[in-house]
Amino acid sequence: MNEQTRDCVVMQFYNELTEMLVKCQAKISEFCAARDAEKEQLLQDLSMDMVAQPMMSPPAAACHHSHPGLQVPAYQQHHSSHQHQPGQLGLHD
Repeated sequence: MNEQTRDCVVMQFYNELTEMLVKCQAKISEFCAARDAEKEQLLQDLSMDMVAQPMMSPPAAACHHSHPGLQVPAYQQHHSSHQHQPGQLGLHD
């Protein structure tokens, strides 16, 4: 193969390679643009869903705090009869 023919083959190779790379780059750019558009749409949908949902109420208080007439278990009751007076602790003065 002479030098001129070799140069022609090399040029043809690089021309075809360039054409394939340009097509590939265009497809990649389209893919990225589609994903960006999809991301923006999903973010917009999430924002709209958050606005549409009612605010959550604070957690309810424990039942023995929220119902004054409710019986408190015996182990939680404090009676004055169980309070010790000075000198009743079993210690001698």
